[in-house]
Amino acid sequence: MLTCDNCNTAVPGYLVNTGEARCPGCGDKITAYAFPAIARVEQGQHPESLMELGHAGCFYHPGKKAVVPCGSCGRFLCALCDLELDGKHLCPACLETGKDAGKIASVEKERVNHDSLVLSMAILPVLIWPIVVITAPLTIYSTFRHWKKPLSLTRKSRWRFIAGSGIALLELAGIAVIAITLAAQ
Repeated sequence: MLTCDNCNTAVPGYLVNTGEARCPGCGDKITAYAFPAIARVEQGQHPESLMELGHAGCFYHPGKKAVVPCGSCGRFLCALCDLELDGKHLCPACLETGKDAGKIASVEKERVNHDSLVLSMAILPVLIWPIVVITAPLTIYSTFRHWKKPLSLTRKSRWRFIAGSGIALLELAGIAVIAITLAAQ
């Protein structure tokens, strides 16, 4: 609920996001901008209290009415505990054990940051230069192999792949120059 800063009168919904308007209480100019979520109808369900005898209660919240059984263990779940995943209703315990055991493929437990590995593979071997002969081609191969794999949940750019491959190409060019120079002598 938005209120006027001057008189604390509730600002009607039709005045929100309209630019400058007049407060219905004091007549002052008000400008009320709100995110669209403030007017959104809530999608989730609230668990109903268990009022009648003979109805099943939630396994985790015995005072709440069960709406669906768990598709894995059969426990009755209220709307709060019902976790729908890939069209199957699961309880929190089954979701956790399925995730840990690797039975639920759509829940990602960990993710390898291939872009960071490629960059490290290009930079770290420079300290021990003879292994660059092995790591530089491996870096370029890894860039092409893992280019389309999902990145980290926080990283949204592929610059590490590009930087790693660029460094690897420079290393290969340096090796080629050294090999040509040694062959010419």
